[in-house]
Amino acid sequence: GFIGSFLVNYFAEKQWKVRAFARNPIEQKSLFIKHYAFEMPHKVEEEAFIDADYLIHCAVAKYSINTPNSDEVNIQGTQKLLELSRKHNLKKFVFFSTMSAHEKARAHYGKHKLHLESIFDLTQEVVLKPGLVLGDGGLFTTIKNTIQKSSVIPLVDGGKQPIQTIHIEQLTQVIELILEKSFSGSFYLGEPTSITLKQLYQAIATTLGTKKRFAYAPSVLVGMALKMLAFLRVHTDITNENLLGLKALKPFDTTKSSQQLNIDFKTYEESLQELFQKNS
Repeated sequence: GFIGSFLVNYFAEKQWKVRAFARNPIEQKSLFIKHYAFEMPHKVEEEAFIDADYLIHCAVAKYSINTPNSDEVNIQGTQKLLELSRKHNLKKFVFFSTMSAHEKARAHYGKHKLHLESIFDLTQEVVLKPGLVLGDGGLFTTIKNTIQKSSVIPLVDGGKQPIQTIHIEQLTQVIELILEKSFSGSFYLGEPTSITLKQLYQAIATTLGTKKRFAYAPSVLVGMALKMLAFLRVHTDITNENLLGLKALKPFDTTKSSQQLNIDFKTYEESLQELFQKNS
């Protein structure tokens, strides 16, 4: 995936020995990367845990009509990884959760992530709760591509939802710091002040040097349309799961994490400038 691939390359460039779990392992020319076939919940090679120091778990089975058992897969898969990590005495287990995981979460993604947070010993292990990760991939790229190719951008309920962002490189630096300093606990990662989704969309359009019009899209109608398209097996970039997650977004105070890690989280404007300058 987007974050996992970035982490593999980042640590390999620093000459860490990386054991990369992938559903479809690829041949890797780097001397510092070894791939292992992996699929939750049960296809996990125990050999990879021998003499390992850390495990970073950002794999997830996404819920859909075709994968209705994804919650069970995620729970069993994570429990298996945690069991093997403890058995082989890894120094640190880092679990990727999300700001979407909270008591009012409505999507499967947020609900099962919140449930999984409870199985970790936060005196020993780490739960990361990042906001929207900005980089070359993931949901951000889907948003950017939508803005690039569309003249009119629909915004669910006007794009009033609060959102916090974090640059992929800063997220990676946080993980490296946590491993090297052996921090434990739960960390909210993202800019301190939330913005609205519409503000983010407008900023992306401005950074791309294009003017876009935005249309109000009632969440009720969007939900009905997405459910119908899913029933008809029509692929869409945005799913009803995404919509449920969007409707339950809420801001979080990241000050404590910022102070613990001694890091100032970049604003969405700073992150966007860096990303687009890098790609220009």
